[in-house]
Amino acid sequence: MGAHHGLRSETGHVRKANEDRMGFRRTVDGEVYVVCDGMGGAKGGAKAAQLAVQALIEQLDDRNGASDLRTRMQVAFAEANSTVFKHRRPDDPETRDMGSTAVAVLLRGTRLLIGHVGDSRAYRWSKAGGLRQLTRDHTRVQRLVEANVISPTEAANHPEASVLDRAMGHQPQVEADISDWVSLELGESVLLCSDGLSGYAKDSEISAVMNSEVDPQRQADKLTELALKKGGEDNVTVQVVQVTGEGSSMWARFFGAPLFILLIVTLSYLSMASWFHSEFVALHASNDALQNKVDALSKAAPPPIDQKGTQLFGALTESIAELKNRVAIVEQARSQKSPEAIAPMRSATVEKKTPQKKEPAGTTTAQGTQPNLVKGQSKAKDPTAASQTSTDNKVGHPTDAGSVAAKDDSTSASKPDPTRLPKSESNE
Repeated sequence: MGAHHGLRSETGHVRKANEDRMGFRRTVDGEVYVVCDGMGGAKGGAKAAQLAVQALIEQLDDRNGASDLRTRMQVAFAEANSTVFKHRRPDDPETRDMGSTAVAVLLRGTRLLIGHVGDSRAYRWSKAGGLRQLTRDHTRVQRLVEANVISPTEAANHPEASVLDRAMGHQPQVEADISDWVSLELGESVLLCSDGLSGYAKDSEISAVMNSEVDPQRQADKLTELALKKGGEDNVTVQVVQVTGEGSSMWARFFGAPLFILLIVTLSYLSMASWFHSEFVALHASNDALQNKVDALSKAAPPPIDQKGTQLFGALTESIAELKNRVAIVEQARSQKSPEAIAPMRSATVEKKTPQKKEPAGTTTAQGTQPNLVKGQSKAKDPTAASQTSTDNKVGHPTDAGSVAAKDDSTSASKPDPTRLPKSESNE
């Protein structure tokens, strides 16, 4: 909003209907406020005032209108006058004499543009400057005052004080007074009213009420009550606009909402950033605590190993070393391609793993056949024993594992049958 706003309208104690109308609208070019006081009968006066209010607001809010706002204000009054005039009906007693006063202001930031026809007024008020009238009444009595025929005090009680010499809708065209731009100060107020207030209350009384209240609505209420206390013979309508200079221009209208949204988004972002920062700090502290625990554990001495575990580990280490040595010897022998070097290692391995059986008497050994000789028996005379001894000697000295198996087979095949004599002996 560009201003704080208060308004009120009352029928009064005498009139049967309220012929006053008012309106306001925030437009692209500023804020529009209008007060109209109808005349010509209860029905016709109210209709004329309503038509004038609507036409003025629509014209001042016309985006296709004149870019110069003073020109647009002039056009707005011309169109409003034409609208009211077209609704007059000479054969209708309710509307044939209808018309209206009108005062309209366009507030653009702290600048004010005023247009008016009739005796509805616009005032400027501030604590420092008091109450100052910004419009001139279009009445016969006012012309007498300006001609120094009567004094302002006499004009207030003149019997023709409310007789207008200019009004909206009485003629096809009307001359409206359009002011120059008025610069206001922040905190100042603009008062629009019908003659139901200005025709019965003195300027000093109006100023005292404005000074007694700060809120525009409270000011409007008290001004209306002041008029009613003065007799309330006429309708009374009041609008109070307190100037703040905020968001009343086209820039503020189009960019005010986006800037507000941007502000909300920025605040939300800052709030989220603060939350994330606090979470990060907490996580960092937790990570530091965990790292301290890890460091303490890494520096602590490892748990002791019991005696049984130490013994098992030592035995396992010795077995692995012995196995490595044997593998090294075998690999070295293979690289030299020496079966004689490998055979003893194999025999030693077999003998170590398999216990050697006790040989019976008369068996073959590695040193040869050592039979148990019987008395009266000669070794040379037994051909079977000689043949067996020769065979056992061959078996006891193998060159390699493969040759042992082959020679065993040949020995078995060439062994003589004890039931038969050799061919040579048969011949003998």
